[in-house]
Amino acid sequence: MSRLFLLTESDYDDPFYEALAERITGLKFEVDMRIRPRRARGKSQVYETMNNLIRFLKHHEPDNDAFFLISVDNDGLPGFPEKYLTPTKSQENPYSHILGQLHKKLGSDPTHWPVKGALAIPVEMIESWILLGLCDDTRAHSIPTTKLELKKRIAELINESGVSKEEFMLNAALTLDLDALITQSLSFNHFSLWLKTWTTTQ
Repeated sequence: MSRLFLLTESDYDDPFYEALAERITGLKFEVDMRIRPRRARGKSQVYETMNNLIRFLKHHEPDNDAFFLISVDNDGLPGFPEKYLTPTKSQENPYSHILGQLHKKLGSDPTHWPVKGALAIPVEMIESWILLGLCDDTRAHSIPTTKLELKKRIAELINESGVSKEEFMLNAALTLDLDALITQSLSFNHFSLWLKTWTTTQ
């Protein structure tokens, strides 16, 4: 079983991303608990813990059986999609900020990092990916775009499902239409491409 360093904005996001990573890579993971965000999370906590993770990885021996995944929501911040893949010094673009820090401290070539990694920056939120992946093409255009509406729609689906939020998130990760998501969401497509390098470059 492979080790996974997992940095997300919420305890509810953890099983979602772990399950998605297993679906897309075909690997099985055990989350490494040595470097984790504190209980109260959000972008600032993820960024702070990311710096600790990078310092740890800089002194880590190359390991083909260990991986890291960092996720924060885009939340309508500027820089997408035109500058989505362009590292900058600004934290206003989460993808560029995180990738810039990784490039600066681990090197610009991810294949030379001691541990393979992936970035998940849902546009605009993790709820966007869930709704796009659960609905058919004919309803994709009706996906809410505001933070409040997205959270409200997910809360309604959780209530209808009759399960806990954690179980709902896990079930979503196991049943999302990945092909539809890759087609409809540029940010998810980038995430899936990161994950696919975990096996193709071994």
